[in-house]
Amino acid sequence: MQRSPIVYFLFFLSGITALTYEIVWTRMLTLVFGHTVFSVSVVLAAFMAGLGFGSYLFGHAIDKLSANSTDSSSTALLVYGWIEILIFVSGGLLSLIFANFAEVYSLFHSFLPESPALQNFLRVVFSFTLMLIPTTFMGATLPLISKYCVTDDKRIRKQVSLLYALNTLGAAFGCLITGFFLMGAFGVLQTVLMAATGNLIIGISALSIYKENGGIVKFSLPKIKLPRMVWTPEQKFWMGISFICGFTALAYEVLWTRLLVFSIASTVYSFSMMLTVFLLGIFLGSLLLIPFSSKIKNSHTILMVLQGGIGIYVIGSIYGIESILSPPWNAYNLGNPAMAFWNYFRDSAALMLVPTLLLGMCFPLLIQLIANKHENIGQATGQIYAANTMGAIFGSLFSGFLFLPNFGSQASLTLLATINLFIMVLLFRTSDYLTLTIRKAMTMVFVALILFINMSIPNDLFNSFFMRDSAGKRNINKLIYFEEGLSDTVAVFKDEYGLLDPSAKRLITNGISMSASNMIATRYMKLFAHVPILLVDKPDDVLVVCFGTGQTTGAAGIHPRVKTVDSLELSSSVINAGKMFADQNHDVLSNPKVNFVIQDGRNHLLTTHKLYDVITSEPPPPRTAFTVNLYTKEYYELQKRKLKPGGISAQWIPLHSQGEEEVAMHFKTFQSVFPYTMGWLSVANEILIIGSDQPIKIDFNKLNERLQEPEIKKALKDIEIPDIFSFLSNIWLLNEQVVKLGEGYPLITDNHPAIEFYLELGNVIGVPGQERYVFNRARFDDVAKQITNLSEENRQKLKIHYDAMDLYQRGVMYSNRGQLLKAMTLVEDDDLFRYHLQADRKQMQRLAQLIEEEPDNLKYMLNLAHSFYQIGNYEQSMRILQLVLEKNPNLSFASLYMGYNLLESGKKEEALIFFQNTAKYDPQQISTVMREIGLVSLLKEVEKNPHDPVLLRSLAEFYNLKKEYLKSLEYSLPLLQEDQMNLKVLQSIVKSYRGLGEAKEVLMYGGRYNLIDPDEIHLQFMMAEIFTLLNKCTKALPLLEKVIKKDDSYRNAWELKETCQKAPSA
Repeated sequence: MQRSPIVYFLFFLSGITALTYEIVWTRMLTLVFGHTVFSVSVVLAAFMAGLGFGSYLFGHAIDKLSANSTDSSSTALLVYGWIEILIFVSGGLLSLIFANFAEVYSLFHSFLPESPALQNFLRVVFSFTLMLIPTTFMGATLPLISKYCVTDDKRIRKQVSLLYALNTLGAAFGCLITGFFLMGAFGVLQTVLMAATGNLIIGISALSIYKENGGIVKFSLPKIKLPRMVWTPEQKFWMGISFICGFTALAYEVLWTRLLVFSIASTVYSFSMMLTVFLLGIFLGSLLLIPFSSKIKNSHTILMVLQGGIGIYVIGSIYGIESILSPPWNAYNLGNPAMAFWNYFRDSAALMLVPTLLLGMCFPLLIQLIANKHENIGQATGQIYAANTMGAIFGSLFSGFLFLPNFGSQASLTLLATINLFIMVLLFRTSDYLTLTIRKAMTMVFVALILFINMSIPNDLFNSFFMRDSAGKRNINKLIYFEEGLSDTVAVFKDEYGLLDPSAKRLITNGISMSASNMIATRYMKLFAHVPILLVDKPDDVLVVCFGTGQTTGAAGIHPRVKTVDSLELSSSVINAGKMFADQNHDVLSNPKVNFVIQDGRNHLLTTHKLYDVITSEPPPPRTAFTVNLYTKEYYELQKRKLKPGGISAQWIPLHSQGEEEVAMHFKTFQSVFPYTMGWLSVANEILIIGSDQPIKIDFNKLNERLQEPEIKKALKDIEIPDIFSFLSNIWLLNEQVVKLGEGYPLITDNHPAIEFYLELGNVIGVPGQERYVFNRARFDDVAKQITNLSEENRQKLKIHYDAMDLYQRGVMYSNRGQLLKAMTLVEDDDLFRYHLQADRKQMQRLAQLIEEEPDNLKYMLNLAHSFYQIGNYEQSMRILQLVLEKNPNLSFASLYMGYNLLESGKKEEALIFFQNTAKYDPQQISTVMREIGLVSLLKEVEKNPHDPVLLRSLAEFYNLKKEYLKSLEYSLPLLQEDQMNLKVLQSIVKSYRGLGEAKEVLMYGGRYNLIDPDEIHLQFMMAEIFTLLNKCTKALPLLEKVIKKDDSYRNAWELKETCQKAPSA
């Protein structure tokens, strides 16, 4: 029978479907088993074991087809066609089972005891049992197609190389399109069912080709029986080499992946590119072997060279790791996707492409060495493939569970490279070069040389590499903890907050800054525990998903009313690092109430028999690979099932690492499960959303009583919450706002985890995005209605704190000193606001103490003077600056701030002198100085003509340019009282309120302007922008139509219109 070239294309497609199954099934099962190292390893091991078993089983069977067959190799195509159809049936059916597997798994655990060992056993049993049939069929495809295509002894190497190359190329392509496109566009289940459909098409096509070439299509499989494992010494040798190749290949992949996340981060796209490049290298190796196959006289020699090349390259990469991999960067913000993906490819290729290319050349050579004749190609392929796959399983397990945790990345890579070099020596020893005596002698020399090279490698070559993270390269002297653990490389550094926060530390996992213990981070993380626990009447049992720095867990553990806290964390290394944060996490590792569980949040909720009163969840940002599992509707439903009636779930929604659409999806998804929700905004960029199956009641008297508990009172004061009014002022959104912010957006589900595939979802939120959540704050009257037993006196006090928090959030969002100063005037306990002004009382006390110890240290004096200026204590700031200038009159910073202080104090002439001195001593400050000199000149003119409206308006506009909007309003609002039709004054007022983020005032004064001059498109656009942020697109669209009609190139007008047209409020 003639061999059809279309079969090669079909085998390429088969590679696509196989990788799609692997990726999707791993994803589906880890949703149930948990995304732990053990779970992922078990699933992948089961998948590869099936491939190896199928290859070995069918490889023997296909060579023993009926001797009566006139063309037994062509019959392999018939069998191949039916095997692909069987993959379609079994793979599609299994995919449907996996999509609904959580209920089955949960049912088992409803009557089984809670035992980690038993859970692990069930994972192994389920993985191997369920995947055995379809993966066995997948493993059968290579020996079957080899049997069909390889018809000539002389062309074994070439044809096997081509087949292996095409299948691997298909696998690489499948990995790429599955990770980058299919799952995000169509859904997880739909993607794997498309793969199953692909198998059906492949099978039917193969059967059609068989029929067209004269075959009779009927269901046919070779007689299957487990072959006897009786191998010749030569077969054992080459199968052993294949095992080592598989072992080192997968072990390298585990280690390379750990290193690459330090460079290209951990996202679904970066992981897809890593695997694609790995497979691409295998493909290129097989492909490059094809043109040289006829010229290779001794495959033994080539294998020896390849193994040596792999070992040498890997050792070289250890020395040059920093030059091979680019510095880390923020992979969450894909401003330029093409450049980002090029970075992914470049770094992955630089590290992996050469050694994987060499590994890819080994496989076809090994098949040719063991087969000898084409009649044995099925059996030979099965043996080599099975041995290679078994090695891959052991390599991934040894690398992840033994090498990395015990030896670290550098030593593990060195060990694997040494194995490759020893295999090179072994191949030399078993060759027929020279005489046996010489080979023995040279073997001893080579072994000694390899061991010498091994021992000569410094053990700190990766130290500098591990000091890099997304914020830059860290000082190794600031490193206080480091561990290469089972699932993460964890480091803790002293943070660079100086005297503002000298005890601050930062947790880095895999090169990504994940958490910190500065005052702002500490504030929101501790409130994650305090808010829900204080609002629940009986918070006996608390579950904290994700330990991090331990601050949420620690805060939960100190509550007297809490009896138990279960704290979940995937990485034991992260928990080990918790002792570095003992002063911030209440020494949680020593708290007897806290039970630490190394487990995935979803798996714990699926398998535990326990019910909780409070569940908090603060996973890594959802653009991080595999964390979307803790943000989906199904995850919240699991939480709801494990909450006691009236229990509260608390979920973190970060604004700094995702786009506006994603945040809206979070609101929609969370509220779809918990009908009663509330949003708290304690610090900028971090939203805490809480939800329950019952209305969340806040009893003022009960809450106040709980806040008086000594441990709680002290803990809250430490995060600048001194009383109940400060606590309640963090309420930002009620259920109505949560619903509105999520309206019209899709749900995040396991099958459609849109936020993980964020390529089309835009950049991470900037100030305009933050404004949407700040502007949509619930009205105070509505919040007050949520609070029972609130007296009128306490209501008024709460209103003041509520307004102060409004100013605080805007002040931080816009970096507006004026708003923070205004907030300070409203409340007595103003340390939170002072912290952002770099004038925290503790910091200033530390500076004063340091100045007493070192009276000539000008740096300390300048910092203290700056702190006094920031809080408006200009006299004290000037006294300190005067002392500094007496010691060093040439310090430009001192002169500049002396000028600022004098100007604020109304001493314009004296300020002018200091501004001029600043320019004299530091020409780089000339633009800043000229602006201040211009302001001084304008103020002097206003002093001469205090009622000149033109000068007063100019002064208001000047302050707007300086972003001192509150000062601008001091001049523009009185002017408007005198001339209510003055368009320029109105325009200045609107700009001031826009700069302050006062949406209501922007619309009010903008509306007045629009009545007088309906053709002013700049203000119309500004108003349309505000309406859009307030989810009032019906009012924004007419304004945008006017803007575009007058100027169709107006900046951002079309984009805003498109956003509005998509919004449900339109």
